Amino acid sequence: MQYEQIEQYIYEINISTYDKLDALTPFYRYKLYQKIKENSQLNEDCSHETLADAVVDFIDSMDKNILDSFELASYSYKELLQVQRITRQRLTRKANRSRINIRRILSLSRDDDEVQSSFDNDKKARYQQIKFNGYSVQDSIEKKIKNNRSRDWSISQCLNASSQIIGMVQNYGNSGWFMTLTLPAKFRNMSFEKCNDEINRRINMIKKYTDRSEILWTAIYAIELHEDETPHIHLIYYVNDFDRINESGMG
Repeated sequence: MQYEQIEQYIYEINISTYDKLDALTPFYRYKLYQKIKENSQLNEDCSHETLADAVVDFIDSMDKNILDSFELASYSYKELLQVQRITRQRLTRKANRSRINIRRILSLSRDDDEVQSSFDNDKKARYQQIKFNGYSVQDSIEKKIKNNRSRDWSISQCLNASSQIIGMVQNYGNSGWFMTLTLPAKFRNMSFEKCNDEINRRINMIKKYTDRSEILWTAIYAIELHEDETPHIHLIYYVNDFDRINESGMG
């Protein structure tokens, strides 16, 4: 695929589209052309102009927030540090989420994302170089992650034991009820932010329902990503048997 010729046609068809794509690093940009060609079911020998038309149509249909994040997603770690110094904003998490959105459009796994891998490696290398009293920043981060896991495990065990004592489990000696909330298929084509907002909205709906019904319950949860990086949530919730019979909105 001769990308320069395709982009020349894009420029001639719509300069605005060309400018939007120019903000995207070549790795993502070329993957996007390949994906559009595949989705449009174009022949292998289709003209560059035909593919350019398909690219322009696709970009016009994209979420504006994702388009606006092209530049942020394309920054190397060193470039991002420079932008952070200028804006005085922390942008790493936002940049990572922007790359998630792009990977989902491209059907690209995180392991195959060269931009993400380079970013992560550069960030880790920098943290390994910064040391205090013989310990690097990376050592501190890894220790914090380990401590947080231990803390979360201890909290979950205490919650489980307390719920057993007050009868909010299935049977004494057992744990609570396990539930997984997965978004409908249409959310697989939406941004990570919209998916996350929808999960929070549905959790809040459960909270409002139980409050109105005076149902006493509590839960521990974890948000994880599907293979295509669409978020979903796992919960272990605790509620007394009487309330559980009447809480059809949660079943």
